[in-house]
Amino acid sequence: MSQTNNLTSNGTHLSRPKEGVTSPYMSNDPNSNVANFKIIESTLREGEQFANAFFTTEKKIEIAKALDEIGVDYLELTSPAASEQSRNDCRAISSLGLKAKILTHFPS
Repeated sequence: MSQTNNLTSNGTHLSRPKEGVTSPYMSNDPNSNVANFKIIESTLREGEQFANAFFTTEKKIEIAKALDEIGVDYLELTSPAASEQSRNDCRAISSLGLKAKILTHFPS
């Protein structure tokens, strides 16, 4: 095979594994490792860290249900230690029976 056949569209050379060497990072099938990925969605935590941003409990529940429905693996919530409202929101979302697991920061 000539060198020009080993070029990508931007002119860089393709890297090929040595014969018999396997690596999870160099698969012939780009979708072969997809099952190992997990989605951690942080909208319900990060979204409230912007100035003047506020989700009502009802809106948080709506967002959590929608994210769960599309298959998000983990939902990250504001720490229940942040406020009584955050604690109540964590309790409400945790009791929904979602497939997604709930993550939150809790100071020790």
